[in-house]
Amino acid sequence: MRPVVITDYVGDRAIGPQEANLFDMGQKYADLLSLDEPKARLSGNEG
Repeated sequence: MRPVVITDYVGDRAIGPQEANLFDMGQKYADLLSLDEPKARLSGNEG
C-alpha cells in the first residue's frame, strides 16, 4: 500500500520547489490525489 498525498493541502514558499517535490513523491513514494479523489474512492464513486 502506498501512502497518499492530498495535493490541495501541501505547499512550499515557492511553486517551483513544491512542484519538484510533488513530482519526486509521485514517482517514488506516494499517490498524489486532489481532495475529491479520495472522497470518491471511499464512497465508491470512482467514476
